[in-house]
Order: sequence, then C-alpha cells, then structure tokens
Amino acid sequence: MTGPASNAASPPREKQEHLTEAAVANGCCRDPGAVDPFREALPQVLASCAKNMLLLDIGMTLAFPTVVIAALLGSKEHPREPDEFGLTFDEWQASWFGSLMLICQPFGSVLSGLLLEPLGRKRAMLLVNAPHLLSWLLLSTARSHAALFAAAALMGLGMGFMEAPIITYVGEISTPKLRGALTSMAGISVMLGFFIEYLLGTLVTWRTAAWGSVAVPLLTVLAISQVPESPMWLVSKGRLRDAERALRWLRGWVPASAVQTELAALVRYNAEMTAMSGGKALRAAEQASAAAGGGGPNGNGVCNGGFVADDVKPRAEQAAAQPERAPTVDVAPGGRYLDGVRALRKRETLWPLMLVIAFFVIHHWTGLSGLRPFMVPVFRQFGLPVDAHWLTVSVSRPLCALSGEA
Repeated sequence: MTGPASNAASPPREKQEHLTEAAVANGCCRDPGAVDPFREALPQVLASCAKNMLLLDIGMTLAFPTVVIAALLGSKEHPREPDEFGLTFDEWQASWFGSLMLICQPFGSVLSGLLLEPLGRKRAMLLVNAPHLLSWLLLSTARSHAALFAAAALMGLGMGFMEAPIITYVGEISTPKLRGALTSMAGISVMLGFFIEYLLGTLVTWRTAAWGSVAVPLLTVLAISQVPESPMWLVSKGRLRDAERALRWLRGWVPASAVQTELAALVRYNAEMTAMSGGKALRAAEQASAAAGGGGPNGNGVCNGGFVADDVKPRAEQAAAQPERAPTVDVAPGGRYLDGVRALRKRETLWPLMLVIAFFVIHHWTGLSGLRPFMVPVFRQFGLPVDAHWLTVSVSRPLCALSGEA
C-alpha cells in the first residue's frame, strides 16, 4: 500500500542516490541476507590465497639472485661451488645479475597498465606466469651468462606486470570488513617466498632450487583458474551474467537474488564513470536496464523481470536513469589519456603519489635492495661462527621487512 505517509517516510531520491554512490565506493552495497559470516568470508579468502601465489613467486624471484651469486661468486677463503656447466661470476657479472631484475621491473609495470583493462584481472594474473615459468626453466638449464641475464630480465618484467592486477583484484572482490586483512596477507606471502628460496639455496644447489621453483607458476595457474574474474571488470565490459555469477561465488555461493543490489550499484557506478570519461551513456544505460531485469539488446541481462526482488527494482531503475543525467563529455581520440593527466594533477591524487615516491626513494637510498643479492658474501666477510647460508635464512624476515618487500 502506498500513500502520502509512505512517501514522506522514504528518503528523497537524491539522498538515496548519494547513499548508493557512497556504498559503491566502499564496496559494501549488498542485499541483506542470512549468510553465515564464515561462508561469506571463505570464498574471498580462497580467491586472495590464489592471488597470493603470485606474491609467493615474487618473493622467491627476489631471493634467487642471492642464491646464485653465493654459488658462482667465490673468494680465496670461500671457493665457488662446482657447476655442471662451469659457470662462474666475477664481481661485474654478479653486480649486473643482481640489478637487472629491478632495472626491468618498471617496463613490466608500464606494460601491465596498458594491458590490464583489455585482458581483465584474471587473465592478466594467468598470463604473468608465462615469463616466470620460462625464467625458472632458463635458470635451471642455463649454460651461459646470457641465459642467466635473460632469465633475470624476464623475471623483472614479470614482477612489474603482475603488480597492477594483484592490487586491483583484491580491492574489487573483497568487502570492506575483510579488505584490510586480505591485503595484509600480501606481505606474508612475499616473506614466505624469501624464506622458501633461501632455505632451498641452503639445502640444495642453485640449479636444483630453480627446478623446484618451477612448480610455483604451475600451481599458481591452477589456483587462479578456479577463482572468478573481478565483477567490476565484467560489468565494465557489459558481461552482466558473468558478473552476477562472480558475485554469487565471492559472497558465499549465494542465490542470485542476494547480489542484485550490489550488481545494480556496480552497474550504476560503471555508468557514471563511463559518462565522465567521455564514453557513451547509452551503452551504460542499457547495462543498467539489463541489471533491472529487462535484458540488453544481446539478451545478456542478469535475470528476467520476474526474478528480481521488488525492493531491488527501484535501485536498478535509479541506476538505469542516472546515466541520462550524468555529464557526458565529447572526447577526441586520446582524450581519455588527457583526462588521466588532468586527474593526476589534482591535489588529492598528486599528494599521495608524491608521498609514495618519496618513501620508495628514501628506502632505496638505504642500500638494502642492493645488499640483498650479496648477503652471503657479506656475512662471510664478518667471520661469524654461523654458516652464511643459514644466517641468510634466519634474517630473511627482518631484512625483507626493512627493504620494503613485505
């Protein structure tokens, strides 16, 4: 029953839209449902653990130059370890091998930024395992310095490429109450990668350690293939049925009716962003209409009109109507990149960016990143009664934290 009293009790439409927008920004706009908290959290933890396999590989990758240089760079007191192909390092070669990975990392980051949106988060995380798998195979079978340097360069490109999808994915799949904890798991994964690689380098030869590390990219592909794509990315591509399936999986394998509000809010948010970036609002409106139950022109609607709950329809209708009111911008070719430059120049963007840059510049000035590949020779020079390899294993956690990797 509707009447003046009920209309007066409902909040103004503008306020509802404002609340919806804030909820989307926080990732917490969802239909209420009696979902067990453990069941709700479990799929998000599983998806984050699959993603963290990449971070485990990063830790092992960053630690491996320490293992190789310790074996191939000898001294009078500590001769080189015998290698089946007779490879050795002098100081110049060891320095390049320890640095090449970090030199190539920024190029991978640039490539990641260009390919992340076309590929999607999941496919990008799957693709990045290819250079890492090839690098471990090159290292384990290397017969020349060129092969070692090529493997280091590939590892650097892979590390840079995986940063953007990792950071984006966990933010887009998790709820606010779990996002902090899931993000903190990244440091633990990198730390564990350091520990495992240093331990392998202590117990076996560096080639055997490389062969053992081959298993990590393979297991990572298997794990990531079992988790869904980011719902936000799927919505941005108009794949609303897939976005609904992803949300149902990530929110505890719930029925479709339990995620309709969140899906409609994601559609509305994407429509606003599309309009503001100069895209066509018509396409966004069609997506929002599909989320409301009407289906799109290609029949890819979320569900039919009879399936959407009655209390969800007004929200979806608001999402469909919003793009018509959103400001549209006629952007010439390349205008989207100019919009990005303008956004970068804003104080709310520029100030945090400068703080992060300053932090990384200061921590690299400490020299810890340059020290890490030479830890074993440095510890040997101290003349400590403890084996330098085991000492490296024992200090892997604090050194990893101090160098900003965990």
